[in-house]
Amino acid sequence: MRKYVYLWHVKWSKKMWDKHYADPTYGPNWFTKLREICKENGVEVLFNGGAYGTDYNSLFGYKTTKPLGEFVDEVIDKILDIEKGVTDMTKTNIVLLNE
Repeated sequence: MRKYVYLWHVKWSKKMWDKHYADPTYGPNWFTKLREICKENGVEVLFNGGAYGTDYNSLFGYKTTKPLGEFVDEVIDKILDIEKGVTDMTKTNIVLLNE
């Protein structure tokens, strides 16, 4: 079975930054929901961190057997539905694993 690593780049919106600065628990709670969505859908969160030197604020690594369409429909769309408007833009890079 083919395995994929998706590198998801996120530029957070002013709404996300405002919520995070108003309530320091907002960001960690949002990331907890992200991890729950991934776990429920059989996706492993490999890492999250900064996307330095780019127009994006954060970079997430996910490992799964889901092709891109399924990954977006079953995971990314649900993550973006945690709260509408917290991202300004996102992009995804695909890495195919030979395991």
